Amino acid sequence: MDNRATAISFSILLILLTAPILAPGAWGQDFEIVDEVQWRYGGELSFIPPGRNEPVSGRWEATARLVPATGAVPDEEGMIDAVPVLDIGLEGVEVNEEWGWGEMSLSGVLGFEGGLMTLAGFTLTSDDFAFSQGRGELAGPWRITGEVEENGQGWLFSDLDISAGESLRLAGVLQYGDDDSLVGSFTGQALDMQQVIAAHSDHIPESLGGTSVSGPLDLAVDISLDNVLSEQGMLGAVTASLGFGGNGLALAGEGDESPWLDAQSVAGELWAEVELAREGVLWRVRGDMALDRTNWPVTDLDMDFALIGGERAVNIERMVLTPRGGPLRRPLQVAGSINMGEHGEVATRDLRITAQGLGELDAWFAMEESPAGPVMNGTLDGEDLAVGDLLALVQEMGGPDLAGWNPSGSADLNLSLVMQENVPVLGVDLGLSGVAFMSPDGAAMADKLGFAISGDVTLADQTVLDLTLTVGQGEALYDKYYLNFANAALTLNWQGTDRGGGRWSGLNAQLRLADHCLVTARGGLDISGESPDFSGSVQVTEANLAKLFETFVRSPNKLTQPGIAAMAAAGEAELSLDVEARDGAAAVSGHVSMTGGAIRRGEPGDENHFSVTGMDLDLPFSYLFGQAPDGTITAPAPPTDWGRFQAASMSLPVGGLDSLDLPLYLAPGRLEVGGSLVLDVLGGDLELRDIVVGNPLTGDFQLACSGSMRGADLTSVDLGEVPLMGELNGRFPAITLDSNRLNVAGEISGSFFAGGVVARNIAMEKPFARDRRLMADIEMTALDLERISEATGIGTVTGKLDVIIEDLVIAYGQPAALFLTAYSVETDGIDQEISLKAVNSISVMSTGSGITGLGVGVFASFFETFAYEAIGFTCSLVNDEFQVRGLIKEGGVEYLIQKPLMFGINVINMNPENRISFSDMLERIQRVIKPENPDKETPQTE
Repeated sequence: MDNRATAISFSILLILLTAPILAPGAWGQDFEIVDEVQWRYGGELSFIPPGRNEPVSGRWEATARLVPATGAVPDEEGMIDAVPVLDIGLEGVEVNEEWGWGEMSLSGVLGFEGGLMTLAGFTLTSDDFAFSQGRGELAGPWRITGEVEENGQGWLFSDLDISAGESLRLAGVLQYGDDDSLVGSFTGQALDMQQVIAAHSDHIPESLGGTSVSGPLDLAVDISLDNVLSEQGMLGAVTASLGFGGNGLALAGEGDESPWLDAQSVAGELWAEVELAREGVLWRVRGDMALDRTNWPVTDLDMDFALIGGERAVNIERMVLTPRGGPLRRPLQVAGSINMGEHGEVATRDLRITAQGLGELDAWFAMEESPAGPVMNGTLDGEDLAVGDLLALVQEMGGPDLAGWNPSGSADLNLSLVMQENVPVLGVDLGLSGVAFMSPDGAAMADKLGFAISGDVTLADQTVLDLTLTVGQGEALYDKYYLNFANAALTLNWQGTDRGGGRWSGLNAQLRLADHCLVTARGGLDISGESPDFSGSVQVTEANLAKLFETFVRSPNKLTQPGIAAMAAAGEAELSLDVEARDGAAAVSGHVSMTGGAIRRGEPGDENHFSVTGMDLDLPFSYLFGQAPDGTITAPAPPTDWGRFQAASMSLPVGGLDSLDLPLYLAPGRLEVGGSLVLDVLGGDLELRDIVVGNPLTGDFQLACSGSMRGADLTSVDLGEVPLMGELNGRFPAITLDSNRLNVAGEISGSFFAGGVVARNIAMEKPFARDRRLMADIEMTALDLERISEATGIGTVTGKLDVIIEDLVIAYGQPAALFLTAYSVETDGIDQEISLKAVNSISVMSTGSGITGLGVGVFASFFETFAYEAIGFTCSLVNDEFQVRGLIKEGGVEYLIQKPLMFGINVINMNPENRISFSDMLERIQRVIKPENPDKETPQTE
């Protein structure tokens, strides 16, 4: 039934009911009564409204009364002016129309006074009446109360109170004018938004029918319409204000149908105006909204829409969304058109989205229903977008803070949207070129990067990602690590479910660095805490040790560590791990293998050359890193089998070997080496046994073993022009090594220049640092001075000499501290003589000057050697200050060499307090070992 037919039917009904009593009033007749007069009517009701074939039926009752007029007083005869009123009641009135159906009842007091009609205290009720809204309906029970009066300008409906059960409450006023206009206003609440949504299901996709809406919606409606009952259609505007803050309005998806709509609460205010115009319906919407969601919350969204069109087609004249909180915080402008089908289909045309600072994006979207659920499609395309603006957008949406990075470059974006099993899936194709940036601290920078991101993002209640990142152009530097992606492309594939807060499940990630390695991780990842938690497996395959060593070891360190700059590696490796990591602790077990491995530094013949070739490793292992505070991470079970390390050859500064085959066992907290390791050291053997390493894969490792040395030949030591003589052996019951210190218990002993030598208290501080310090105490006895002087070329000295070196410290390849004591030992059958050249050499080393002049020439012409009674001196080196003191003192004179009683030569220390740097001392030693350097000064001799 249209509005005009309804109004005519209602008018006819009123005329039929009121004719017996109101007709005289309508003719202008007056009534006078002494007391109230009543007439009662009743019966069945049935009539056919104009333009309809179906009758309206029901029961009716009426009580007609003459009651005193307002303000009237009795006359002399006791008569009082009266007016007619009619108490009306309608029950069981059946209505069956397209716009609604059901039974209703009406009661009220119908009056006629001053030529105007009133209906006071009317109540319209219905328990089962439902307004049709296409596929949905808005049901009661209904109750409408209020007042109706004819006011000379039309009909005024005042004190209106409308309720639909527990779902709707409205209060307000309406004025229907004689000019066919309708003006009014209402305030109230939609208490059951679920029923309101269901009633308007004709305009809502069927797939959203399962969406649960709870909580009230505050309403305020203003109406201003013309041509209300005109066949030409209504014109004018309806303005509504919707408030939904603080009352607990919420959305929730039903099952898996629409979980992406979930919102724990909805708050805000919406102002909407619907203008009915000849050219169509114009919608204007403004307001703000907040959605409290686990994923993608919207904390403050300003809206400004202007839409015009008919029932099924809408053109977007203006649509501006301005998020002021949540993941996105920049205005979006939308232009284009929207078409809606009879069954909830929605399609857009010529849709263009403009994001502040990002550029223009072309979009297309369509949705229709199918038996399997909604079919949703859409695209979003943008070309030559500024990378800086794009990353700023990512930051606003909860991404990393990139303030101060100043990225540049351009991006091409293509997003596609499809519906799969009632869940939207976003296809991503993003290409970036010419990307450059630098971190605020300068530690990270890149230039001319070219990379692409492609894959799918499933927008379920928990976002599922399947994305691939490929970087194939440009250069990047982080700290000291450099990559040229044109030579080593990087590919990262990331599959997993984002459970929010940095938590991932079902993770399957693959990272490939071309010609370097492939890393695969599967399991669950949580990066929300101070340290990442991971449960799953990790595999490293196709590991090219030459490329990995060059990229991540040699190149980053070649300028600061020359030793590493001369190194190279080779071989292939694989690693397979099961990992349980939580709260800073990790339990791992797995297997590592290597084939054809090699590592070397320098070339054969170089001073610090070493190499290991033909390395093969096959090692099952288990290990525990760290310790979880709550003890939830425990050590994994130790492996059941030993592994093996093999090498074809090994060449180290201390020795080498032709082949190596060692059993290995790596378990939580320890590494065991089976058998013994035998190295060729100076032509002899250095054997290490019972090797055990505690905490081997940490910086707090402790190595313990025992060892021995046999037959080390000192003649193989190359000191240039000074050949050594002797052989060394040793026994080491305990050797310990950690990152701070090496301790060797036991001693090295043997022969040295026909005498004996013993080294004790051998240790090294910071053994793996450049400033490591080797320490020892050395005692040499009965050294043959003739052999020493011959080897050094300092001149001829005969006799025996004992030397004690205490607190020896060697750093950077030379002594840093020592205290040396040397004294001659009289030995039967061995003369104690010294040549003039030797005296000269001793003078140079002790004073810096040789012996020259007339006296020397006279002695040299008659004597080649001189007898000496004793040699005794000390040398100390502290803080790079070297000092020589004589041990023989008589009459206030300090002798380095003292002559016999009758005839010989003395060497006197003329400046006992003299101190020189160690480098100067080395220069003096080099002068006497190289006799071509001239001597210039003469010590005092006797």
